[in-house]
Amino acid sequence: FTAGRINHDMGNGYSAESNAFGLGYNHVTDNAMTVGLGMNRIITDITGEGSTGSMSTTVLSLGASKHIDNSDITVSGQANAANTDLSYTRTIGDFSAAGSTTSSDRWATVTVEKSTGVVRPFAGYTIGTKSHKAFAETGDVQAALLDAGNSETYRYPTIGLNIDNGPVTA
Repeated sequence: FTAGRINHDMGNGYSAESNAFGLGYNHVTDNAMTVGLGMNRIITDITGEGSTGSMSTTVLSLGASKHIDNSDITVSGQANAANTDLSYTRTIGDFSAAGSTTSSDRWATVTVEKSTGVVRPFAGYTIGTKSHKAFAETGDVQAALLDAGNSETYRYPTIGLNIDNGPVTA
């Protein structure tokens, strides 16, 4: 279990406070596979000159990794889902508006890494989809916005090196 609070002063009249809570668990099975799950909840409130906002995000994760026998590689995979509720108010001169929407992000990653050695190269691939729902702001017509929402799929590879040399880990 983890918990934390972060306060931000942006130096431009805006400030924010975030509270984060996390819970996770890993289990090693009889065949040496590691299976884990986790949940994080982040709540952020922002205030500034004529504006306020509140965002609540919940992230759920499920993962597994396994060293492949007779090979010097470890294969791992992770599936994630994040949901956010967002609401805000804003003022522009004499006009004001308010809005709210929800968004989601769902992604999965597979990674293959050299299992042993000081330098361990890895390669991975991620695929996901993110979206936010359409919304119409309330308030003065001179300031109110309409948003049609969107949804997009993304894909990207990852390559890199893990280095583990006693006190140096990168």
